[in-house]
Amino acid sequence: MNYRLREAALHDAKELIALRRQLDDVHAEARPDLFVSADSYNERSIETYLAAEKTKVIVAEPENGSGELVAYMILNKELAPAGPVFRTPRLYLYVNDLCVKDTYRRQGIGASLMEYAIRYARDIGASSLELNVAEFNSDAIRLYESYGLTTRNRRMELQL
Repeated sequence: MNYRLREAALHDAKELIALRRQLDDVHAEARPDLFVSADSYNERSIETYLAAEKTKVIVAEPENGSGELVAYMILNKELAPAGPVFRTPRLYLYVNDLCVKDTYRRQGIGASLMEYAIRYARDIGASSLELNVAEFNSDAIRLYESYGLTTRNRRMELQL
């Protein structure tokens, strides 16, 4: 399937909300003790992301003109200040969300989104590309590792 990446627009809100719901469902299924299936996003939150100067929302859609969104990614430019334990301030690009519709996975769309993010990070002069990924999400971990991402720190838990 051929598809194209573009910046999201407000008319994409309904499909972005549905894609995020799919992402929420994956988390809720894997860790029902932590996550619920819910609509994390609404039209107002999408509008806020689209208006934020530091945020870029990228969507993937088939080139067949159907207008269907098959994936999205939210990127945030972040500035970490210098502090008692950090040497200097640094600009980094944070991948807030990356979701490929389940019926379109393993077709290179996630890879295209990662390549976009890496190019964009370099274009803005970021020192790194960063993200969080749940330990249970082995497919996502494999994708990120294939682009050279490594684990910098790990959040651990003891369930009581």
